[in-house]
Amino acid sequence: MREMETAIQQRISGRAYRRALSDPTARSFVASYGLDRVAAWTASVAIVTLSYRLTEDVGIVALFVLTQVLARLFVGPVGASFFQQGKWTLAIASVTRIAAAGSLVFVSSRGDLGWALVSIGLMSGASVVIEGAQSQLIPAVASGRGLPVFNRLIGRVEQLSAVVGAVIAGLILFAAAEGAAFAGATLLFAGSMTVLHRRNWLTGSKKQPLLAPMGASLERMLHHPVLRLVAVGIIAVAALGAVIRVTLIDVVIDHLEYASGHYGLLLGLVGLGALIGPLPIHKLLGRIGIGFVVTGSVIMLALGMVVLGLANHVAIMIPILLASGVLIVTCDLVAAVTLRRLIPEDDLDGTTRVTMGAVLGGQLLGLVAVLGLSQLWSSSVVVTLVGTSWAIVLLVLFLSSNGPRLALAASTPSTRQPSPKNGDAE
Repeated sequence: MREMETAIQQRISGRAYRRALSDPTARSFVASYGLDRVAAWTASVAIVTLSYRLTEDVGIVALFVLTQVLARLFVGPVGASFFQQGKWTLAIASVTRIAAAGSLVFVSSRGDLGWALVSIGLMSGASVVIEGAQSQLIPAVASGRGLPVFNRLIGRVEQLSAVVGAVIAGLILFAAAEGAAFAGATLLFAGSMTVLHRRNWLTGSKKQPLLAPMGASLERMLHHPVLRLVAVGIIAVAALGAVIRVTLIDVVIDHLEYASGHYGLLLGLVGLGALIGPLPIHKLLGRIGIGFVVTGSVIMLALGMVVLGLANHVAIMIPILLASGVLIVTCDLVAAVTLRRLIPEDDLDGTTRVTMGAVLGGQLLGLVAVLGLSQLWSSSVVVTLVGTSWAIVLLVLFLSSNGPRLALAASTPSTRQPSPKNGDAE
């Protein structure tokens, strides 16, 4: 238990992060990664506002975001292997992404939905290849500085980038149209590529094992009551997060009659909540167990989403969005700690792939639900149905088994850290 508490406390230690950034190579990598993620979030906000401005249909918004998820689903399994073919593959992916993001500047002004989907698909596919390259480089960059601490630093950069990217997009949208936001994202992507290509990252980097077998890992998670609940919780959180992302724009513009720039600012509150969080899980898990934490977090997130869909004032939305970020990052950390404690070291790679697949599957389920249900009901009804459904699923699963009630302190620890990447950050 002391080992787990120390690991979690290190996650928010500024001194540990400063030590991780003591080397110029690490600073360059983190700078490139941060610019990359800020650009991705800026573009993501613009994608949502563009699709809603052109159609005023939440279902179409879900379709646009679904394009990003499908690109990650199909390109993701081979993204890192592309990088292992050589540095030119990374350069080609970087140029492709910059060109696709740049094309959205012109496509958005023309209002061409078809070409917008093509450009978004190319940008998202290239992003997956680049992220695969980044994941391959992290062990070499973190060498001598502690991989667990460096992984947690990358996670914090991801959370901060979500806030900065959403706010940048929101501020741009107050003054101009989506084309200006895409132009900003293009410049940020170019900056990230410039920093990344200044160094020969292939030198000294070792090829990491790709596509770890996941059949046995999936079977293990399905038959272990705690792991099964955690897996369903991961799917639920991903689904609810995707639903919040695509329905919030309708609440902002249609219900509150605010400008699209407010969408970016309000979405940034979720990232801010993630920075503020997580809840003190090293205390919670030792006292009330994994099942209570996961199930309670999902139910609270679902209830908050229902209230969000019915909100008629921004003062109601702000605390809910902040709390949503706290709950999402809490579930992420509970999953990471649970895997580290319950999964044998030789099975962590396969289990990480299963959890990443669960994130994508959850996003897919949430977006497809919005796409289908929005044709029948308003966004308020859609979020109520989706949120209530996932709350019931987690509650039934929790009550049907005694295993999830066990505290984490009773489990056997593993000494290896799972990958902090849990899928789509967008």
